[in-house]
Amino acid sequence: MNVQEFDKDTAMLFRAAVERKLEEVGNDFGITLKVGRSRMQSKSTMSFELNASVGDDLAIEDTPGGKRFKMYAPGYGLDASKLGKTFRFGGTLYTITGWCLKSRKYCVETERMRDGVTVRFAPDHVRSMV
Repeated sequence: MNVQEFDKDTAMLFRAAVERKLEEVGNDFGITLKVGRSRMQSKSTMSFELNASVGDDLAIEDTPGGKRFKMYAPGYGLDASKLGKTFRFGGTLYTITGWCLKSRKYCVETERMRDGVTVRFAPDHVRSMV
């Protein structure tokens, strides 16, 4: 793919490709690398925040929200293996990060990939997208 300029769709494709490569590099060094906030300054320039962590980060399955997702998701028709999976909603990418017991309707916790903000979804919506 030869990019001529950055638009929203191209930026999201590029970000996903960068995240895949960062996972490889992180595995080589035994660290976790994640793309943080991204910004398009112009049609020819964009920037990313790079977050790196060593050892102290828990795997998503070991977080309290991750454990709750594995416990409660099957009761709502979601496969517990979907924890950590990414889906697109309204042109934005989200990654499933856990389960919120405080909310009965919007209990699936996700991380919006472009800025790391936590967003909750109803299980029915997530089930239809992953």
